[in-house]
Amino acid sequence: MIDKSLPYIGVLMTKSDIGTYPHFDLPKGFSFSFYQAGYEDAWAELMFGVDQTDTLQEAKDIFRSEFLSRPELLQTHCLFVLDQHNRVAATGSIWPGDHFGRELLRIHWVACAPEHQGKGIVKALMTKLMGIVNALKYQDLLYLTSQTWSYKALGLYARFGFLPYMDENQAEAAWALIDKKLSEYTS
Repeated sequence: MIDKSLPYIGVLMTKSDIGTYPHFDLPKGFSFSFYQAGYEDAWAELMFGVDQTDTLQEAKDIFRSEFLSRPELLQTHCLFVLDQHNRVAATGSIWPGDHFGRELLRIHWVACAPEHQGKGIVKALMTKLMGIVNALKYQDLLYLTSQTWSYKALGLYARFGFLPYMDENQAEAAWALIDKKLSEYTS
């Protein structure tokens, strides 16, 4: 869950050793699925439900502009975790981005429904996403964007070998705040 009591500062993390990451399995009763028609509504509901957007319509608009603009990637790069009732429990994608002045792949829009958080689902999702990156034989810099509000997720990404990118405006202040919150959270 995000923590909006913190000031919002956007951050980047990068990973160059694509083949090195921990491996976690999904808990019993959960399964992976790539995008299928109709999942865009579940995606929007999930993002709105975890406070990643202010409105459900904003989430729908984000899916339309970010994902439906590259339909050729949806069935191989946009991943969902389904619960035992085939409802979307989590999502994450490998998606092109251009934060470094050229198109690179990134981990994009990772979220887990509140009722399924703490079960190891996002760890398994990250394992699967990293497997997809490796299956693509991608050898360039992998990155992700996030914010101070998501410091718990940033701690998880660090476990997967992502490092803070420090050439951003306010990056040092943001990472000092994130490190402080992570030390409080894990102690």
